[in-house]
Amino acid sequence: MPTIPEIPVFKQEEVEYFQSALGKYREPGAYEPGKWMVSHLNRRTDVLQGTFPAEVTLRDITVRTTEQMPGVVLPPDHRLRLLRAVVESGVPSIQIGAFGRGREHDQIKSDIKLIKDINPKCEVVYGGLRSKEDIDLANETGIDSVQFWSAPYVEAAAMFSDVYRKAWNGEDWRNDLNLPKNVDDQIQRVAPLVEHGNASGVRVSVGLNQISFAPEEYVITYSQAMHQIAAPEIMLYDGGSGMGPEAYAHMVGLVRKHAPSSIIGVHTHNMFDLAVATAMASAKAGASVLEVSVNGYCSASGQADLAATALTLEALYGVKTGIALETLTPLARLAEEIVGYKVAWNNPVTGREVFNWGGN
Repeated sequence: MPTIPEIPVFKQEEVEYFQSALGKYREPGAYEPGKWMVSHLNRRTDVLQGTFPAEVTLRDITVRTTEQMPGVVLPPDHRLRLLRAVVESGVPSIQIGAFGRGREHDQIKSDIKLIKDINPKCEVVYGGLRSKEDIDLANETGIDSVQFWSAPYVEAAAMFSDVYRKAWNGEDWRNDLNLPKNVDDQIQRVAPLVEHGNASGVRVSVGLNQISFAPEEYVITYSQAMHQIAAPEIMLYDGGSGMGPEAYAHMVGLVRKHAPSSIIGVHTHNMFDLAVATAMASAKAGASVLEVSVNGYCSASGQADLAATALTLEALYGVKTGIALETLTPLARLAEEIVGYKVAWNNPVTGREVFNWGGN
């Protein structure tokens, strides 16, 4: 019969020798005791060919994007459990919904109270800004920032408007949409909203949706116009996942050049499994807000995953996020339970077997 090996296999002095040997290959900054070992090349500016911001804001949008997931309707108490857990992770910014989706003012106020009781500094964001009245609603309920979503293909904007609701109700949508006819018309509609927000103390984020369709000239024109009216934030959205990391970085660079006073953010999707990579390229190019969701939850291909994005910034690149990293795996499990969609066993960072290198 085979001899049963002694457990543990290595003696304590042998373990210490191995640790000492490995220590010779660890560079300061790329390794700290008790933390992951990563390549020191991740921290060298000549290798990165650029620099990251000292801090990056991760804006979690899970409680909005789960509204869009097929088959997902969260009961109010489950939604609040998820909202609380996301805020407790330390995210500095959170999007809790979108205008026009039927939430009562008291419900919005209740969400905001929950958030602010946990973290008074957490920014509360609402999406889908349509009018000055929405800004007034934000001011009344305590929403900090609202997002205006526009797209470069002005001529085809009807596809993403209120057509379906109007058609369902038998309304004459073809003669009642009042959509912008060109880029100048689009800008003229955005400008009063930004100015109203600036005057009322609500930050208006102006977004370029489906950025992969946008000509560079459009981005430049839009950014210059937003700079002139002091838009606080410009977001670049890529729901179709058509922008690779290099292309996203290029577009961020254009916005940074032509709207230097605006905060730049990105909203990356994951069709080619590059959502985190495009977010990193964008951050290095000057984006300081990255939109993420727990487990990457959203419709279609999903978002950049909160845990993977936070760990990439903190562990690989040494960029501060303010996230309580130890909360991310429990948060991922809670979201699986509430939402009903499980992540892969080897999902980055939070997969159940992601640290299993084989064996039983």
